[in-house]
Amino acid sequence: MDNSFIFDLPTHLPNETPKEPELASESQNRVPVNIETGKQNQIDHRDEDEEDNNDHEETLPKTNGTIYIQGTNISLQTEEDIEKWIEERKRNWPTNKNIELKRQQKQKQEEEQQQQQKDIKNAKSDNKKRMNEDESSNGPTKKQKSICRFYQLNKKCKFGNKCKNLHEEPTNENPVTLSYNELTHYRKSVNGIPILVPKLYSNRTENTSVKKSSLFKHLVTRDHMTNENEKVIEFIRYLNDQGLIDHDVMK
Repeated sequence: MDNSFIFDLPTHLPNETPKEPELASESQNRVPVNIETGKQNQIDHRDEDEEDNNDHEETLPKTNGTIYIQGTNISLQTEEDIEKWIEERKRNWPTNKNIELKRQQKQKQEEEQQQQQKDIKNAKSDNKKRMNEDESSNGPTKKQKSICRFYQLNKKCKFGNKCKNLHEEPTNENPVTLSYNELTHYRKSVNGIPILVPKLYSNRTENTSVKKSSLFKHLVTRDHMTNENEKVIEFIRYLNDQGLIDHDVMK
């Protein structure tokens, strides 16, 4: 059956103007919009790329046109720079020789550190030993024996050789006791120090120095001794008269 007549039927009322098909109008309107927006998008993308490139160029460091290899001060601009770069790479390349050299350097550094620590330790021990020696030399090595007082006074000791003290005369003699007259003084030791005690009632006229003196000196010396004795007797009588002498003690 032939249905072609359908396309000849009117699509609008008699009192209305005909309209174009919706699909055709949409397609006609969308095409130019898509073209224009596509071109606009391409222009926008180009502007964004140019801005990104400009920003990237601004962020790059200014090296005055010279670019250095990272981690080095070498710029490969000339043949000499390339040779230096190759030489440095060879020198730092981890070959067996370089590995052994680095190992030896590390071992040498460790040995030097150990030697320094050992020297410091030895120096401390030497100082401590020296201080101990000084203290031992300054301090008494052993307890010294004291001098026997009995031997000093009597020139003999009842313990004899078994005495714990030393039987010797003191070396620090008093200069006064080196020369004295036995008739006028006698020597005594007080706390280990020798002293001279005068004999008050000894006969000074028997002194050697007095024997050689004149007769007048003999008489004066005798009168002096007599007067001293009389003064002593008078003092004793005075004490007796005052009742200061206890006669019971003398019995």
